[in-house]
Amino acid sequence: MSGAAEANLELGLAVNVDSMRNMLDTLRKIKRGIRVIFPSSLAVFGPAAAAAEEGGGSSHVVVSEETMPSPQSSYGAQKYICEILLNDYTRRGLLDARIVRLPTIIVRPGRPSGAASSFCSGIVREPLNGERSVLPVSRSLKLWVCSTRCVVRNLLVAGDIPAAMYGKGSRTINLPGIMVTVQDMLDALEKVGGHKALGLIDEVPDESVARIVGSWPSSFNITKAKTLGFHDDGPLEQTIQDYVTDFSSNR
Repeated sequence: MSGAAEANLELGLAVNVDSMRNMLDTLRKIKRGIRVIFPSSLAVFGPAAAAAEEGGGSSHVVVSEETMPSPQSSYGAQKYICEILLNDYTRRGLLDARIVRLPTIIVRPGRPSGAASSFCSGIVREPLNGERSVLPVSRSLKLWVCSTRCVVRNLLVAGDIPAAMYGKGSRTINLPGIMVTVQDMLDALEKVGGHKALGLIDEVPDESVARIVGSWPSSFNITKAKTLGFHDDGPLEQTIQDYVTDFSSNR
């Protein structure tokens, strides 16, 4: 994941690039034209859009599939490498790739991961389970997020879309999400888990996490995704309530 790939370049390359190429090369040889759904990431984009958003006003940038990726983390670069390879293999008729760039997914079940964005789930998941969690970024940070239920539905959609609908160009789609601030997430947590849950969050700034997550844009044009039939996400409060229903140990 993003934070771990930044901390260990060799491991990130082995997991995110080498293993992917090995799998894709095996698939194209034994099952030419097989459909491949690849979850990429908004981490492929750089800081230009994010910086413009911070300024607000006319400088606000909305990212689309035409926006040039400029990753500012090894994880983002590794995902983009795989995107390029998948698009080329599809152009050559070797695979039928569907590349979906995922928003930051909340609320992920289980334990914290090596992702720089792991706190996005942690500040909800851990307090709802009666555990303390660390918030390493500013409450004003803007994020492009999506619920676990919605992203699962959209991965299924990606597999069902007829190949001809994608056309002959890029097979890359920016998946729907919603723009929120960290404060919005904390407000939604309080509505679902109460003030007790909110009190279990410790604000401990982490510059390395803030740098990676702050380089990601938070506003996307999802016209292409909607045209292809991908689903919109719901409000934050519903996302958190769904997590409680689906995964929380305290439900």
